This record gives sequence, C-alpha cells and structure tokens, in this order.
Amino acid sequence: MPAELHQRRFDAMGTSVHLAAITCDATILERAQASVERYDQRWSRFRADSELSRLNACAGRPVILARDTFALVSLAVEAWHRTGGHFDPTVHDGLVAAGYDRPFACFDPERIRGRAELGPAPGCAGIELDPDLCSVYLPAGVHLDLGGIAKGFVTDLIADRVADQTLGVAVNIGGDVTVRGRGPVDGTWIIGVDPYGAGESSSLSVALATGAVCTTSSRRRRWRGPTGWRHHLLDPFDGHPANGSLDSVTVIASSATDAETVAKHAFVAGRQLAAEIISRSGLTGLLCDVSGELTGADGLERFLVQPLEAAVR
Repeated sequence: MPAELHQRRFDAMGTSVHLAAITCDATILERAQASVERYDQRWSRFRADSELSRLNACAGRPVILARDTFALVSLAVEAWHRTGGHFDPTVHDGLVAAGYDRPFACFDPERIRGRAELGPAPGCAGIELDPDLCSVYLPAGVHLDLGGIAKGFVTDLIADRVADQTLGVAVNIGGDVTVRGRGPVDGTWIIGVDPYGAGESSSLSVALATGAVCTTSSRRRRWRGPTGWRHHLLDPFDGHPANGSLDSVTVIASSATDAETVAKHAFVAGRQLAAEIISRSGLTGLLCDVSGELTGADGLERFLVQPLEAAVR
C-alpha cells in the first residue's frame, strides 16, 4: 500500500488535537493519540490523580518522578531562569485564585466573584532538582502549572516519535504545531496562524519542512471577572493578567517547547520588548497588538506563504 496522508482529530490536554502523517499505516496515529491522552492524564493540574498533582501536594518535601516528568519540570525551571522570570510555572496558585481551577470547558465566571489576586508568583529560585534520582523539591507554598510548556513538550515528543515511523508528520495541540519530515505541499507543511483569536479565520500561513510554530493568545481563555475582562496569561511579577498591549505572540522555532517558552516571555514582557526578545533568541515570529495591528519579527517573511498585509482583517 502506498504512503498517503492520514489525519486524526480529538480533544486532549484541554484543547483540540490534530495529527497528520504521510504513511501507509494509519494505526500509527491511533497509537499517537493514545500517547497524547496518557500524557494528559499524567500532567494535568486538573486531575487529582496526576503525577503533577502528586508533586504539588507534596510541596515541602522531595518527590521522585518518572524520567520524562522530571525532564518537563526541569525544562520549565530552566525557562524561568533563562527568561528572567517572565516564563514562570509557579503561577499555579494565582490561576486558582482567579477561578481557573478546573478545565476551561467547565469554567463558570459567576463562581469566582469576589476572589482576590494572590500577588506575585513565588518563582523557581527555591526549587531543587536532582537529575540522578529524578527528584524535585518544591518549597512549601510553591505549586506548578505546566500547561503551556507541557503542551509544547508533548507536541515535540509525539512528532519525534512518529517521524521515525513515517515519511512526515505534523502534530497540532491547541495551536502548538511541530512538523518533521516530508510535507504534502512541495515537501513542506502549510500551517495556518490565527493571531486574532481561537477559531477566527485567518489568511496567514507559514511553510515549514521541519520545525515548530506556537501562538500564545489572551483570547483563547478569557472571561469577565469582578473587575473586568481577565485571561489566563498572568504576569508573574504582580499576579494580574499580563497587560503589555498584546493580544497574541506567534514564534517559529526548531521545537514547540522553545517556541512556547519564547512566546510566553515576549507576551508577558509586552509590546515594546517582544520583537527584541524573539530576535535575541535567534528566532522569528509575529506580534498582534490589542488594536489588531500585526508586526513581523526579523526573518518572518522567509516562512510566510503570502505577504503579511494579506492577513490584516
């Protein structure tokens, strides 16, 4: 049987997932789906029986983790150091205080009225990692939310795993996209970018042979709280929703893990510094400010299928 493009869509990790691969064995994507769902069960902060919840419940004493879980936590802590605290996995308690303590599909804004902000996130300075034992020590009062970086990490894991069994693969988990190998359009994968918000149409797309594209957006999880509109992207320095005049940041990198980290860093830092942060990381991307204006970072045009002006709504 000749290789052809197979696709699979489902929901996991609190979002929609789209897998595509050029292969003669469609069951590869069935196994990939099962892997995504297992990672979701292990790393969700919304499941009391997840490995992440067990780690958070044991703050104040070291916990031995599975090797891949330890690798994920290590990446999150390293990202905190590398971004000067702009990417911060310790915003967990701030998200809970804001009412985001359950999957967004079950979110009820009426339930959170009157809740107060906790203030700055505690940060990762006191977290201790032991790579020999794969153990993590969280100081008392420190809890992790690995949502964004876990999404990127799983996207990369699945893409790399499936790439060894196919001619080419694309993995999209809630807007974090990793592609490997041969794509269906002149050997590349055409990836749509939605800078204006989840579900809205966009004429903007990029072409990649191997790499990743991630978009961080304040419009994907937004609700009206007691003091106005809020979203899930907290500024770890004050505990409030980041308000740097950006609606979304898209980053193109070799891995979704890196793209996710830099996109969060740029979003929290705000409009004035975002493009510089992306370029300084050796990457490129796209900024969408609150007025809807799109700005490409240096080098973006090399990946665009059509001019940036065509995407302006």
